[in-house]
Amino acid sequence: MTKPNTRLIFHIGDPKTGSSSIQRVLFSSGWTSPSRTLAYPDRISAVPMAKSLYPDARAKRRRNLFTASAEWLTMQSADVSVLSAEHFAFVAPAKLRSVTRRFMPDHADDMGIIAYARPHMGRLVSSFSQAVKIRGFQGSFEDFCQGAVTSRRFHYAPRFAEWQATFDARFTLRPLVGSRLHRQDVVADFLHTVLETDDFEITADTRQNESPSVAQLACLRFVQSRLQGTATPDPARKAICASLSVRLQAAADTPGQRLKMPASVLAPMQQAYGEDAAALDKRFFDGTPFSDALQDAARNTTDAHQSLAMADHFSPAQITELGRITDGIIAELDADPIGWQRHHRDVKSGISDSEDEDQAFVARVAGLLDGICTTLA
Repeated sequence: MTKPNTRLIFHIGDPKTGSSSIQRVLFSSGWTSPSRTLAYPDRISAVPMAKSLYPDARAKRRRNLFTASAEWLTMQSADVSVLSAEHFAFVAPAKLRSVTRRFMPDHADDMGIIAYARPHMGRLVSSFSQAVKIRGFQGSFEDFCQGAVTSRRFHYAPRFAEWQATFDARFTLRPLVGSRLHRQDVVADFLHTVLETDDFEITADTRQNESPSVAQLACLRFVQSRLQGTATPDPARKAICASLSVRLQAAADTPGQRLKMPASVLAPMQQAYGEDAAALDKRFFDGTPFSDALQDAARNTTDAHQSLAMADHFSPAQITELGRITDGIIAELDADPIGWQRHHRDVKSGISDSEDEDQAFVARVAGLLDGICTTLA
């Protein structure tokens, strides 16, 4: 093995911790530094690489993707080179270690792993919004919380302990707590951590993928419910609603009422996550940021009913028109089940005017999505 010209860093998420903002700034070179350099690939995330490590992934695809990244690394001379995808968070750490040792042997023993974790109560709220927006979850917030506790999805300590046991001091976990972040910003904190300097400026907007308002969630849930009752494939349904969410937020004059944790579920959730918060604090952090966040969560709860029923936010005429437009989207997706999915993927990857894209189809669907925004304005 030879000493590489650049140090490899894997950014592995976690989900709902500002990964989209970090990726967008790095992909667009939206930062500057007179003293340090960072290389980033020509696609916005390394999701295919991460998914190639899943148990059901094909070995040939894994080999091709890691070989291509290894070749890319040989051409880099920046201080650090970053590969980023939230999907790495749910890969077995030992699997990533063994694959990098095989395909990137010059980097495997020195590469760094960085992850962020969001305090439990904030993660529940943001993940519920995401479940409604993308997966079409139709249950209540209380249902979602109970399911999360039962599945232990947000019990962080065991999963991050496995990453630390595998990579030792090369694994870094950062708390997504404003007072703990460099410049109180996750993008600035990431750059400060991987560049090991404060000698940089961020020139791009760091706000990406913000949570929708309660009224926007009601709209998204309505559209999801209509799509779920059709032959629309799940990937197409998710891509449509992800695109609609972005458009709704861009079209809104004001942010609108944001979802908060219902006060009725606070105590049970504090009890459910108390041990996990304490374990994280003890193993990874100076002080007790996760336990403190759990105890302070009452500040961000509400006793008010946060309805996701369309009738509580929009007029009968608006609801009727929304149904009509959604039926138009369904008809388009029936004719081309994967066209919008591909378009959405390309947009997220920073690809514009793809030659494989049916421009007329994209224009029609985009017009329908914009029509929803106009109807609900």
